[in-house]
Amino acid sequence: MQILHSDPKKGEVKVLIQELEDLWTLYNIIKPNDLVRARTFRRVVMRDGDAGERRPMVLQIQVEKCEFHEYSNRLRVLGQIKEGPDEFVSIGQYHTLNVEIGTKLLIQKDNWFKHEIQRLEKSTGTSTNKIVLVCAIESGLSTIGLISNYSLSIISTIRHNIPGKRYRDQTQNKNREEKEFYDSISKVLIENIKNQEISMVILCGPGFIKEHFSQHLKNIFTNEKIQIDIRLASASSATPSAINEIIRQGVIAEFISDHRLSNETQLLNDFVERLGKDQGLFTYGFDETLLAANLGAIQDLLITDLVMRTRINKDDRKKLEELFYLVENGRGKIHIISTLHPAGDQLQNYSGVASLLRFKTQ
Repeated sequence: MQILHSDPKKGEVKVLIQELEDLWTLYNIIKPNDLVRARTFRRVVMRDGDAGERRPMVLQIQVEKCEFHEYSNRLRVLGQIKEGPDEFVSIGQYHTLNVEIGTKLLIQKDNWFKHEIQRLEKSTGTSTNKIVLVCAIESGLSTIGLISNYSLSIISTIRHNIPGKRYRDQTQNKNREEKEFYDSISKVLIENIKNQEISMVILCGPGFIKEHFSQHLKNIFTNEKIQIDIRLASASSATPSAINEIIRQGVIAEFISDHRLSNETQLLNDFVERLGKDQGLFTYGFDETLLAANLGAIQDLLITDLVMRTRINKDDRKKLEELFYLVENGRGKIHIISTLHPAGDQLQNYSGVASLLRFKTQ
C-alpha cells in the first residue's frame, strides 16, 4: 500500500492499493459512518425505457457495510452517496465501491486510532502477505490447504487406494499406485503455485510418507523449473485437523517469523493457557475487558473482525472506541483477529473480545 496523502486535521488519508493484503488491512479499518471517496462506475439512465450505460465518476459514500472477497481480490464498500456529479446521481442514493488492486481511495474519519494508522503504515513498502501451501499426507489420503495471513482454506482432499506388499507383484502394484497418488497431489500443488504467490510448501503427517513424497515432489519441481522451499513437519494424521495442528504448534512461525495468522494463533494459545491456569491474568467478554482497560492492565487486546463489524449502533461504537482509547493510552497492543481461521472462531466463542493482562485486576 502507498499512502498518497494524509491530513490529520481533516481526518483524511488517501491510499493506493497495491496488493491483496492491502484490501484486508482496509477491511479492518473502514467502519460504518466513515466517508470513502473513489473513482467508480455507475449505470446512468437518461430517459425512461433506456437500459442506461455505465459511466465513470468520482463518488463519496458514507459507509454502511464493508465486504472482503479474498479470492476475487476485491473489497466491496456499500453506503449512501454524499458527493457526486449532480447530473448523474442524487444525494442519498446507494452505491457500492469495488476496491481492487490499483484503486486510489480517500478515507475520512471523525477519529483515527493509533492502531489504525499503524496498520496502514505497516502495509506500506514490501509485500507482507505470506501464503503457505500445506499438504498433509499419509498412505492413501492427503489434505491440501492454503494459509494466508488471515485465512485457512481447505482446497483439496485426495484419496487413493494403496495396496499392501506381501508378494513381489503386490510390491510392483503398490509402487505404481503410490506414484499415481503422488502425481495427483503434485498436480494440485503445481496448479496453485502457478496461480498464486506461494511463499513455501509444508508437507506434514505421520510416519515417513511425507519424506518419500518430498523427494518425488522435488523431482517434479525440477522438471517444471519451479523454485520454492519445501519444509517437513510432523502431524498426527492427513485430515484437515493436521493443518490446524501444525498452526497451533507454531510450525509456520518457525519457518516464517512474521506470519500474521500464526502469530494470532499463538496469542489465542496464550489466552487459553492462562484461562486453564486461572491466575487472573486474562479477561474475556466486553465489560470485564473494558474494566481491565480502565485500570491500565491490558498488555494485548484480542478482538475479532466480526465484533468490529457487528457493533455498528452508536452506543456500541462509542464503547468500542473507548476500549481502544484506553488500551492505546495504557501502552497495550490491539490485535484484530480474523474469523477466517480457527483461532478467530475460537475467540468468537469467548464473545470475540479477550485480553492478556500485565497484572491481576481482582
